[in-house]
Amino acid sequence: MGILSYHYHSAWDTGPQAAGDQVPNNPTQAFARFASPWTSEGQIQDNINVRQMMDFGMMLCKFDPTFRQAIRRVISYFLTEIEFFDPSHTAKLKEEDINSYREVLQDQLRVKTVLRTALENFCFLGNCMMSILPPILRRMQCPRCKMIHPVDVVASPDNPEFKFKFHAKNVRFEATCQRCNDRGVWDVYNTKADFRRNATVTFWNPKEFILHHDPFTDRRLYTWQIPGYIKKRVNDGDPLLLASMPLSLLQAIGEEKDYRFNDETILHLREPALVGMQTGGWGIPLAIYGYGMSRYVFGLRKMNEVLASDYMIPIRVCSPARTADNGGYPTTDTVFTTDLADWTQQIRNIFAAHRRDPAAVHTVGCPIEYQILGGEGKSLLPGDILLQGEDMQLNAMGVPPEFYRGNLNLQVAPMAARLFEQHWQSIVESANLILSWIVSKVTPELGWKACGVRLEPSKIADNMDQLMLMLQMMQVGKVSDSTILRKLGLDKTEEARKQMDEAMTMAKLEAEQQQELDKMMAGSTALQQIVDQQRMAMDPMAQQAGAPPVAGTPGGAVPPGGAVPPAADPVAAIMAKIEQFGSPDTPVTINDMNSVAEEAAAIFVTLPEIDKRQKLRDVESKNPPMKDLITKKMTEYLGNRDRQAIAQDRQMMAQGQ
Repeated sequence: MGILSYHYHSAWDTGPQAAGDQVPNNPTQAFARFASPWTSEGQIQDNINVRQMMDFGMMLCKFDPTFRQAIRRVISYFLTEIEFFDPSHTAKLKEEDINSYREVLQDQLRVKTVLRTALENFCFLGNCMMSILPPILRRMQCPRCKMIHPVDVVASPDNPEFKFKFHAKNVRFEATCQRCNDRGVWDVYNTKADFRRNATVTFWNPKEFILHHDPFTDRRLYTWQIPGYIKKRVNDGDPLLLASMPLSLLQAIGEEKDYRFNDETILHLREPALVGMQTGGWGIPLAIYGYGMSRYVFGLRKMNEVLASDYMIPIRVCSPARTADNGGYPTTDTVFTTDLADWTQQIRNIFAAHRRDPAAVHTVGCPIEYQILGGEGKSLLPGDILLQGEDMQLNAMGVPPEFYRGNLNLQVAPMAARLFEQHWQSIVESANLILSWIVSKVTPELGWKACGVRLEPSKIADNMDQLMLMLQMMQVGKVSDSTILRKLGLDKTEEARKQMDEAMTMAKLEAEQQQELDKMMAGSTALQQIVDQQRMAMDPMAQQAGAPPVAGTPGGAVPPGGAVPPAADPVAAIMAKIEQFGSPDTPVTINDMNSVAEEAAAIFVTLPEIDKRQKLRDVESKNPPMKDLITKKMTEYLGNRDRQAIAQDRQMMAQGQ
């Protein structure tokens, strides 16, 4: 038995069909039929067209905040930092070139906002159409005196002296010259504007276009059905449109024709449809696959709205209490003996006085009955039904409800995130396609070298346990560095090149800082000499002595023997060893260099920062490899010392000290 088509109504759908099941003259026979499970109110009809599907996606974007925010969060997840690279992978881009690209893409074109807008159109409408039109400067010239003015200045309502008038039928710009007072049709010509500062990305409404699609070559031609509000603005002489729109488009508006765009002018992103769905080359909105669940959720929200407005707050009713019989003796009922209009006004006054003064005391001439009507809305439609419907809707759209609510379970996060990333891979591919297309339009205009651009991959879906195990294997030499870096989405060669660039940059900065320090020290030395000279000029005792006291002896006294004994200088000793290793006639091994580097590192870390930098620079002038080795040993020495101090502090805290 084959699978039934959803157009087919089987015996199970329509009730008993066998001869024995047919009961003649049975009025309940019609009630024995079941409704077809393949059709419902939430099923899309076959005759719906693509524009109606896009209308449905736009409607969800406007009136379904859950779906809109879910899609925006998905897009934000994949909008990582932009990476620039050489498309041939044979060289490295210069830092100044990368800064130029980043300035145009991020500062001028605001590419992150462009990507977000494009991907939202792609997800909600199933189609995204965008262009980068070359910016132009349109000017008008008086044919008599050759006076030149920008179009937006002549056509502006702030300059009525030009008496500007635009004739759309034959694209004529008529104005009165302020120099020669000649009125007539002015000449119009265009010049290229600064692309870097005036280029913008234009988004088009796909519902305004006629798409001519060739299914064999996948070629597409786009014809714009110019909307009425654009035509009205042009016919009214809008200065902004007249100064920026192509003359061919103005001519199409004047002739009441549609406008055909050139090939490769429009980038069209589309969500592909299943084979057999006749879309004419258009994309299908993602929301259309969850049409039934969206209708179900909207129904629940409508019921919640009704319950919130009419069934949540109860109605409070006050009435005179009915008087019962008293021991068989008749009692006059207050309902018949009380003026109800006056009693009602008294009750209203009591409520009004209570709102002004909640502590007031009120009196009434008869007992009061108090009743509450309604207020059962919470029990009519529990909130978990709506949450369940939203979860089903989000799952139908491909968005995990945990991701939307921001509480993705950590136990299943790696696998769930990996599946999530693979499910929405089309967003990453579309974003990279947009970036490549923008760069392909920018580079010819600016005359720059071709550059590859893409979004950095999001890698939070990696298994952290596996990654830590691979790091341990790398430390023991079982796994190469390239494997670990590739797991993290990095390239070893590129990272090594970046490290070398950073080392060169740091060396340049250190050299510049050292020069500044040298200048400061030189200035301080000169100042100290001036101060010493002034002190000697003012101090007679110093003039008689004729020389400053000997350093290293109290009060400048000369030690016995007439000379200061030389002190052991470890810095001078280690510098002598390093200078010996720098000689080409002295054989040296790597172990000897490591030993001397460790000894020098232990001495240099105790020096002041200025002296330490000076000594390292001296070492670099004599033996550059030794300087790098000493710097590395100093870093290791300081790191070990910090770790020992932390371990000692933890031990003392554990002992309660």
